Amino acid sequence: MSLEGDFRCSRAGSSLAAGGVKSALLGKDRKYAPDRAFDTLHVRLELAVDVRAKTLEGTCFTTVKAIKDGVRRLEFDAGGMKILGAALGAQKLKFSHSGERLGVTLTKTLGAGQDAEVAVRYRVVAPQRGFHFVAPSRETPAAPVQGWSQGQPEDAHWWFPCHDSPHEKATTEVIARVPKGFKAVSNGVLLGRKSVGGRDSFHWRMNHPHSLYLVSLCVGRFAEVVEKWEDVPVIFYCERGREEDAKRGFSKTVAALELFSKSFGVRYPYESYSQVAVSEFPGGMENTTCTTQTDAALIDAEAAADNDVDTLVAHELAHQWFGDLVTCRDWSHAWLNEGFATYCEYIFTEHDKGKDEADRDFDGNKRSYFDEDAHRYRRPVVCATYKHPWVLFDRHLYDKGGWVLHMLRKDLGEEAWKRSISHYLRRFRDQSVETGDFIAAIEAASGRNMRRFFDQWVFGAGYPSFEVRHLWNAAKGSAELRVKQGSDVFEVPVTFRFTGKDGRWTKDFHETVKDKEHTYTWKLPGAPAMVEVDPEHRLLKKLDLKKPLGLWRAQLTDARSGLSRSQAAFALSRWGDAASVRALETVARRDKFWGAAADAASSLGNIRSDGSRQALERLLAVEHPKVRRAVVSALSGWADSRSAKVLGSFAKKDPSIHVRGEALRALGRAREPQHLAELRAAAKRPSYWGTVATGALQGLSLSRDPRVLPDLIAASKAPTGYPQRAHAIRSLGTWYQTDDSLVNVIAASLNSADERIVMAAISTLGETGDRRALTHLEKIRDKSPDTRLKTYALEAITKIKGDDDSKK
Repeated sequence: MSLEGDFRCSRAGSSLAAGGVKSALLGKDRKYAPDRAFDTLHVRLELAVDVRAKTLEGTCFTTVKAIKDGVRRLEFDAGGMKILGAALGAQKLKFSHSGERLGVTLTKTLGAGQDAEVAVRYRVVAPQRGFHFVAPSRETPAAPVQGWSQGQPEDAHWWFPCHDSPHEKATTEVIARVPKGFKAVSNGVLLGRKSVGGRDSFHWRMNHPHSLYLVSLCVGRFAEVVEKWEDVPVIFYCERGREEDAKRGFSKTVAALELFSKSFGVRYPYESYSQVAVSEFPGGMENTTCTTQTDAALIDAEAAADNDVDTLVAHELAHQWFGDLVTCRDWSHAWLNEGFATYCEYIFTEHDKGKDEADRDFDGNKRSYFDEDAHRYRRPVVCATYKHPWVLFDRHLYDKGGWVLHMLRKDLGEEAWKRSISHYLRRFRDQSVETGDFIAAIEAASGRNMRRFFDQWVFGAGYPSFEVRHLWNAAKGSAELRVKQGSDVFEVPVTFRFTGKDGRWTKDFHETVKDKEHTYTWKLPGAPAMVEVDPEHRLLKKLDLKKPLGLWRAQLTDARSGLSRSQAAFALSRWGDAASVRALETVARRDKFWGAAADAASSLGNIRSDGSRQALERLLAVEHPKVRRAVVSALSGWADSRSAKVLGSFAKKDPSIHVRGEALRALGRAREPQHLAELRAAAKRPSYWGTVATGALQGLSLSRDPRVLPDLIAASKAPTGYPQRAHAIRSLGTWYQTDDSLVNVIAASLNSADERIVMAAISTLGETGDRRALTHLEKIRDKSPDTRLKTYALEAITKIKGDDDSKK
């Protein structure tokens, strides 16, 4: 699954006391996959869905096979539903239902290997988990009428009775009766559609066994956009009138199917692939053959210039292999799902947009993981201690997990990597796995013993930090690099690259760095013009490279990698001399990769000199919208009348919505009353994903003018839409010290029907540090059935209390 933010995982924590958060969220008790008396073979759901009454009612037929002798009582997970009856064929069965456990007693005992089909009739009204209904309301008057399921990690049993654990796989069937004019979309292939009275019935069947948290049902007035990859139908579902937006958002799906089928050595394993864009969905979910996506994937023509969700599309599609075809046995090994999907973002981006773009995205992932490791907690990638499964869906799981696979690929080499991945998928197809199974597959396919690698990177915690100092010995014609590791000493392969003047020669030296301190010396053809450590960015690490200014300038202009040029740009900003300003302006204007150009502009902003400001003002004419946005953002750092005057026109009419949003924030930073009217007007302007309005709201907050507080309070309430409302809530958190009554204003949003709004309110209450918020947060921790909200509440409580008494 991907979570909203940048439409991938966005769960980096706040700056909390690491010990308290780790204890509160991870705890000490190990979790294991539950025991089973039976194996689920097939699940058939026959449901009537009333989207306006917010009800599901029908029958769940479950075919089970006894694993052992003497099975008489079948135990299912079943939460938030009323059980109306149970039967075996025409024979009624006794049952008991307490909390989230349903027990059904058979009339005769099953022996090992014997099967039976049990029917459970049930009703769900306004489900609290597992299934979500969307409809126009006082809070969301413009909302469509929809319903959608969300089973991950263990919420499937809130909309149908089942053994709700990822290691339980079965074929499934969904027959959904919905109001006329609505469509029901589920896993697998559509076997039939018919009309009965005022309802339409859709019959879907999934012929491949898959984990039950992946069973999907989406209901809405959907239009269909149909494409094809080879003989596989590729379908996009969206609200009527958004078909062109869906085509833009999902435009890379067919290309990703082609690439992944070739890269993994296993063709896309199912009969069809669909993506359903729905309202109020927090990201993307890889339901087998039928991914549910946020409606942020529907990109309008104006936004298309500098917005895409290609990594989200790639991430969820990759899950069809890693997560669906092969599934983690329990959530402690969920990196085998999410780490793979995250790394497949890199694989697709490198193929589609080039290595520079892929490196940049992955470097962002690395920094997010470092932030979580430093400010939230440190844990191994495989971690069996957690309060709720949602806790594990963090930066360690996604971002470090993805980096582990990147390093593994480089360590194995391309051919051995491809053989290993293909063997892993073929060997464990339609099964559940643990990390040991992945290791065994690699060893079988490559002959390499990778136990040390996995002990260090997956079962161990942390990452290497290097301080490297370069010295050139002209008399001996040798380069010396003194390498010092931080408190955690790793054993890793590192490439050291030296390049001569004008690129006349290049020397790469490959070393295994394993000591706390070590000095390396190499003979070179001459004095190096460039010195790089890990120049291809293959290693998850922190690096403090100390070398002369001239070597950084050469790297800024001549390094092969865009990320290396970006790193040089930030290094030059620490000097800030006139020559560095000129070099940065040149790169911002001319670099072939927009990311390096944007970072050069940001570095000019970091210098904060008259010369760097003038350079940025000249750069406002750059054509690339992402570079222009970086220029506007850098200029806004001066926060004065001059910057507001220069950027005012960009706030009104720049073609890029992101540039307009950035310019509006700049107007707020200037703290001049004459801009308030413009900011208030912009806060009501529609744009893709509220980008312009959000910029205006943040600009109002940054103005620190007390007169804007009523605007922010109003925007934090219904009927302000998402994500503007969430940003307004977060803005109120920054005003807390001027008006502590805002705690109650923020807490009011805890009653929202939109989980995303509630999560924003919980996090913001934690940031206030106000103990009056504890009553609200503890109620969620203790009473809410939503384990994701419980996780957020636990973290916020820890922030406020500053100790371990937040845990229960």
